[in-house]
Amino acid sequence: MTNIRFASIASGTLFCCLFLAFSASAQFTQNNVTKSISTNTVFNAITTANVGIGTSSPMQKLTVFTPPNSYGISQTDGNIKFSTYIGGQANGAYVGTISNHPLHFYINNGVAQMTVATNGNVGIGTVAPISRLEIAGQNALMMRGYEPFLNLRDENCGQTGRIQFVGGAWNFHKILANGNVSYQMTVADNGNVGIGSTVPKSKLEVVGQDGICSRGYEPFITIIDDNSGKSARIQAAHGDINFFKGVPSGQGWNNYIPQMVIKDNGIVMIGTLKTPVGYKLAVGGKVICEEVKVQLQNAWPDYVFESDYVLPSLEEVEQHIKTNKHLPGIPSACALETDGISVGAMQTKMMEKIEELTLYLIDLKKENTTLRQEIEILKQK
Repeated sequence: MTNIRFASIASGTLFCCLFLAFSASAQFTQNNVTKSISTNTVFNAITTANVGIGTSSPMQKLTVFTPPNSYGISQTDGNIKFSTYIGGQANGAYVGTISNHPLHFYINNGVAQMTVATNGNVGIGTVAPISRLEIAGQNALMMRGYEPFLNLRDENCGQTGRIQFVGGAWNFHKILANGNVSYQMTVADNGNVGIGSTVPKSKLEVVGQDGICSRGYEPFITIIDDNSGKSARIQAAHGDINFFKGVPSGQGWNNYIPQMVIKDNGIVMIGTLKTPVGYKLAVGGKVICEEVKVQLQNAWPDYVFESDYVLPSLEEVEQHIKTNKHLPGIPSACALETDGISVGAMQTKMMEKIEELTLYLIDLKKENTTLRQEIEILKQK
């Protein structure tokens, strides 16, 4: 290869500032004079020289002119090929590899700062990104601006979501088809989370009729009071709603003892797991209240005062007491110990006995009046 060296002298000084080797004919302009460079020419140019390849009027230190949709500057080691490309007026310009190799961007020490992988993934701080954009580092990404936001669009359904930072709060929105923003959730500056609420007053505030759903195999929610360290649990299992109390069992763990169960059929059990048959409420323990109202579905025993009511004679009552040791129609002590007391039914029976007793007293009063009259007649004789 024959090398031709160009040198430029100005004011007695030789400037050797640019050293290039060409594999094709080219021209360069110096002091408004166009000069030609033959194939495989090596030359030195002064700092004021512009070099043009494919052009006689280079505007920069090196200008390469190519027609649209063609490559420009290339570098290769025989395997990896790096090149620039002009894609025409509509497509713009490209820079990258044309040998199916990643493109790395680096500074000073040669360590890649950013990488464009062969599949189009971009990595910052990593040379093997597994996502469209992967950033490796603690302080990875910052967005600045007035109430900045990030839109995420799902091309499968065409819907768009938005994450926005406003006044120290994170807001999550849904973008409607008409372009309007529909608020969904807020993480407030104080850490409170609001779903359907932009100013949550609790750690979690949900506004809406169908507020919270917890699902899974016998799912539960545990509530812990940090003041006392005590806990409680609400659990759904087989259609029942179970309420538990946490009991310490060592090592910071709690066992949970059932306190109340609301059965799938509406029966409520407090302090007992024995399902009552024919009853809506079962309480395993004492009950205290200021007032209890029992509203019977059956008739109140005013039937005792009907004319066709058969009132047992006192002799019959006496005989029943001697034989059974309790009033007719009233459960025995053994029956009460086994089956308990039905307040409504017992009140009905007690009222029946009170009304029967009233009838007995009326009859006795009549007999007493008759006897007194007979005694007065006998006294007058």
